[in-house]
Amino acid sequence: MKTKIKLLVKRRLTKRERVLLIIFGVSFILWSANTFVMKPQAEKIESLNAEKRQLDDEITNVSQILHEEKNMKEELSDAKSSIIKLGNSYFLV
Repeated sequence: MKTKIKLLVKRRLTKRERVLLIIFGVSFILWSANTFVMKPQAEKIESLNAEKRQLDDEITNVSQILHEEKNMKEELSDAKSSIIKLGNSYFLV
């Protein structure tokens, strides 16, 4: 029994076995890289893109509110000046 084990251990690999081991090794490395590097990075990128879209929406909303506020200030200024004009026409100063 020991002689069979020694023969298996000491025996050189054939060319076909070496090629298969190389293919297996490369496949394992690629699978590992995909599983432990690429997938987590892709998930992180998707999460960050979703957060970016949300923040872009918030920026758009804030910009719209600021624009509306500017328009309201202009309308208020126009209303104040028209009130002053009407007041001056009724109450001569």
